[in-house]
Amino acid sequence: MGFFKRQRKAISSRKMRNLHSDKFLSDISQINWKRLVDLSDNVSTAVNNLTNLLSTFIEKHAPLRTMFVSDKVAPWLTTELKKLARSRDKLKTAVVNTSHLSL
Repeated sequence: MGFFKRQRKAISSRKMRNLHSDKFLSDISQINWKRLVDLSDNVSTAVNNLTNLLSTFIEKHAPLRTMFVSDKVAPWLTTELKKLARSRDKLKTAVVNTSHLSL
């Protein structure tokens, strides 16, 4: 059934759950804050320097991962149709579990 070609899409994200906060905080605590502030002539430069530095640490401890996901296999299977199927299945389960069936 090759009617529908599945399109793959790349999604990039970071797994922050796996971040070891102790190691991350240890790295951040070693920043020479005075030097970081002294290198900046104005607030914008200081903010840019801080952002770049923190981004480096985040990239080190929680690197960006790229995953590939595919589109829906059945484009006719809409959200509404899925909702109706779940409702049908719940009703079927209720009927099966009911011991007082009168057919």
